[in-house]
Amino acid sequence: GPDATKQLTLGNAVLGHNRLAIIDLNERSNQPFLDPSGRYALIFNGEIYNYPDLKNLLLAEGVVFQTSSDTEVLLHYLIWKGEEGIVDLNGCFAFAFYDSFEDELLLARDHMGIKPVLFEITANGVNFASELRPFFYFNDQREIDHEALTDYFRFTYIPAPKTILRNVNKLLPGHYLKVKG
Repeated sequence: GPDATKQLTLGNAVLGHNRLAIIDLNERSNQPFLDPSGRYALIFNGEIYNYPDLKNLLLAEGVVFQTSSDTEVLLHYLIWKGEEGIVDLNGCFAFAFYDSFEDELLLARDHMGIKPVLFEITANGVNFASELRPFFYFNDQREIDHEALTDYFRFTYIPAPKTILRNVNKLLPGHYLKVKG
């Protein structure tokens, strides 16, 4: 989105985000979003429709909130529940949640697959984005996946998990990818 652009290096991760502000328009809700300890970071695309209910659960656990954003609620909910909490989320979303102490990355996509997550696993780590264009910044020597191109001509779209770029995959709807180290 056009409202804020920010990049953060935390542990072994580099996270970047372009924000379209919808809930809590204040810049305190810009992303990457960090918890107060600085251990956890979240970048998030979408909206969590049931975030008020999740926030009430977290308030009962003693969590103190600094914003009125669904991003902060999602961050604290993932800290509390981990990947098991993904099934409780009602909304359209794609996110990356990073734990710098454990050096663990969690990528997740909403149950209907409304928000995209694309990723590649390389010798140097995991690259991910919500569209194909950033993958050319990671490596400008991209190759077309000819099998995906054949699928495109056959079906007029490229079925997941393939993309038009070799070695770049779509995370399937309702799935998550967890990477350690």
